[in-house]
Amino acid sequence: MTMELQFVASKPNIQSARPFASPAEQPDITPPTPPNRSGASRLRYTLIIAVALEFLFLATSSMGPLIVFLAIWVSLGIALNADAFTRWTVGLVFAAILVTVGTAIAVLRTGHVPLSVAKWEQGAPQLSLVSSTGYESKSGSYRVVEGQVKNLSWKPLKDVVVRSTWLDETGKFVASKGALIEHNPILPGQTSAFRTMAIADPAMSLYHVEFESVGGGPLDVEDDRAAE
Repeated sequence: MTMELQFVASKPNIQSARPFASPAEQPDITPPTPPNRSGASRLRYTLIIAVALEFLFLATSSMGPLIVFLAIWVSLGIALNADAFTRWTVGLVFAAILVTVGTAIAVLRTGHVPLSVAKWEQGAPQLSLVSSTGYESKSGSYRVVEGQVKNLSWKPLKDVVVRSTWLDETGKFVASKGALIEHNPILPGQTSAFRTMAIADPAMSLYHVEFESVGGGPLDVEDDRAAE
């Protein structure tokens, strides 16, 4: 028995057919070129180097910490690879740390605070006069003033001079004598003894003490002597 197979062609769906596009009409399927990040990387490295240079400049000079803080913060805020909130927050923290460390190094290296910090300290007493006593030496040849003074500032103070001025009963000037205090420099929070000796004068009746820095002018002093 012979079985005959017949091929029945399916009827094409004309509606779903699409014309063949010529080469000129074919869409451009060239893969997109990846973005060039070399420029951003160079900028990031440049800003990081700038942060390092700003820190070194602060640690080796008297440049104002506020200026360096803002410069480091902005540089880190741009250079860090994160979302905006993280970049600026982390930049703020790191800028504060770097400026604090840099300022401390500058103070320890030079013995002087940067200009902007010094201006901020203006008006605050630098020294505390803890005690003072004026008396005549055993020989009667000298008038002695001695006592203790404390450094209230956060920096070492070099070449601090105590100056004792003697007055008569009416407050008229009689004599003045200066001398370096015992500790040089006097460190933050440290207390130092001082002593001056002036040739005795019968008119000497009252005295007062002042403090100054050699080449730096008078120092602000808080009188913390116990009431007599």
